[in-house]
Amino acid sequence: ITLSCRFAVPVFFIMSDYFARAKLLAGGHLIQPVLSRLVVLFFLSSLLYIPFQLVRGGAVFLIGILTDFRLLYEGTCFHLWFLSSLFFGMLMVSLLNQLKMRGVLFITSTAILTIYLYSNYTQAFSETQISFLRYLSSIPLIYLGTQTEKLRSFCGKASLLIPCSALLLGSVLLFLEVLLMRSSHSIDHAKFQFSIGILIQSCALFMGTLALPPKSGMTLWAEFGLKHSLGIYIIHVWIVTIIKKVYIFTGIIDQFWSALLMGPIVFLISLFILLIAKFIFNQLVGEQVPVRQ
Repeated sequence: ITLSCRFAVPVFFIMSDYFARAKLLAGGHLIQPVLSRLVVLFFLSSLLYIPFQLVRGGAVFLIGILTDFRLLYEGTCFHLWFLSSLFFGMLMVSLLNQLKMRGVLFITSTAILTIYLYSNYTQAFSETQISFLRYLSSIPLIYLGTQTEKLRSFCGKASLLIPCSALLLGSVLLFLEVLLMRSSHSIDHAKFQFSIGILIQSCALFMGTLALPPKSGMTLWAEFGLKHSLGIYIIHVWIVTIIKKVYIFTGIIDQFWSALLMGPIVFLISLFILLIAKFIFNQLVGEQVPVRQ
């Protein structure tokens, strides 16, 4: 189940940059405001997880995190690396594009993807090295998101059959890759985070999004996803930890159905907390009417 969801982070990298650029270009803005918001969000998210780490491991454990060099790119909790990596990837891709160094960008992206795939298949690298490659993977994935004109032109002429077929191909390939891993006792499945199948799945989902006919309005779930997906990602570690404590207390931690329900429960509780926090914030500062710039 975990491996089948590994496409989430690559898709998030691709779509985050793609939709950010589309919104900024439509308003005539540059990418700098997005980068500034990511820095602020990374800092605030790190503050949010200081009490979490204090409760989890005590004062000495927290001091160790705050004095570790990884604080600069992982923050105070492991999953915050995504925000830092998204910032770094958008910065590098934008910079190389502005300097007209698209050939360097293409070669760099290809090299990073190749080495990252090799590190996951062979696991000949240390955990720190693999984590560093995962951090750098934002560059090729964001680069893919910048190829909007080619992808839009291709997907605009194609039906959903092509991305759906590619998604099926990626899923089948991932299944075969898992079987290959199981035949090798030297591979740690938990460290297997990226593969060709996952890459194909990610590209297929992105292509499917571009191939969908545009609509004037959004469904309620689409609007929630647009506004709250990143917030859910940021606070979900808090929620998962609390639910696991409840599972252990009630003795259902090892039940199959409890594992299946973990995702929906985390999503709903996280969404509820974000909606409550937004309501309280609006009550404190006053409801703001958006101004078109």
